[in-house]
Amino acid sequence: MTTEKQKGFEYTHLECPQSWVNSILQQYGMFYWELVGTQTVVSKESHLERGGLFDSDTIYSVTTTERFATVDLKRDMNRPNLDKVRTLQTQYFDICNDLMKIGCSPVTNYGPPPSKSIGIFGLILYCWIIPGIWYSGKVKADNQKTLAKHQAAKGKLDKLIKANNQLLNV
Repeated sequence: MTTEKQKGFEYTHLECPQSWVNSILQQYGMFYWELVGTQTVVSKESHLERGGLFDSDTIYSVTTTERFATVDLKRDMNRPNLDKVRTLQTQYFDICNDLMKIGCSPVTNYGPPPSKSIGIFGLILYCWIIPGIWYSGKVKADNQKTLAKHQAAKGKLDKLIKANNQLLNV
């Protein structure tokens, strides 16, 4: 009489912007997660507000709407090397979180973050040439620092996947 391993699954529930769903599914798929289901959630909140300083007798109805998606995933707990896969998953998503903090998105596969511009404040400062040049230089230096952070983190992410592609579902 042989004993078979009982199949067990672990589950996870995620919430993300709707535009991220496909990217999230691809990322979690690398770590052997399978889609159970998705759902679009629309949350509406309404309240009343009084007018401003010169319009305090008027009452306005304010409604805010929030849209996001929920994603439910499962993974077979009897997968070989599951502990190593979990460790890699933690490392991978830690790096992804660092990339999102600097403005990168999973939709663009964590491509370079958008550059900051000097904006209207910088243009106003250009009226006084010295402060405008200083501010423009500061914005440029901030963009270079952010790009350097991006390149370092993206390099770590790519290296992690490449070094473990035999173990991952890539």
